[in-house]
Amino acid sequence: MYLLNAPVQVHFFSVAEKEYPQSLVLSSSLNSIFFNFGISLGSATGGILVANHGLITIGPGASGFAFLAIITLILLNKEIGRHNKLRNEVKS
Repeated sequence: MYLLNAPVQVHFFSVAEKEYPQSLVLSSSLNSIFFNFGISLGSATGGILVANHGLITIGPGASGFAFLAIITLILLNKEIGRHNKLRNEVKS
C-alpha cells in the first residue's frame, strides 16, 4: 500500500504540470484525499462484512473491490483515449 503512494503522487504532478499547470496544488491534495478515502472505505467495508458474515467473506469482498478497480481502470483509459483524440483533432 505504501509503495504506491510516491509513484502515484509523481504521476499526478507530471500530469498536472503538463496538462493543467494551474492545478499543481489541487493535484497534491487529491493524492492524500483519495488515499485516506480508500483506507476508510476498505476499513468500513471489511468491518461490515466481518460483523455481519464472518471472516470468510473478506476474500470475496476484496475481489469485489478488485473487480471495481479493473472496471474503473478500463473506463478511465477509454475516457483518456477520447480526450487525447479530441485534443489532437483541435490541434490539427
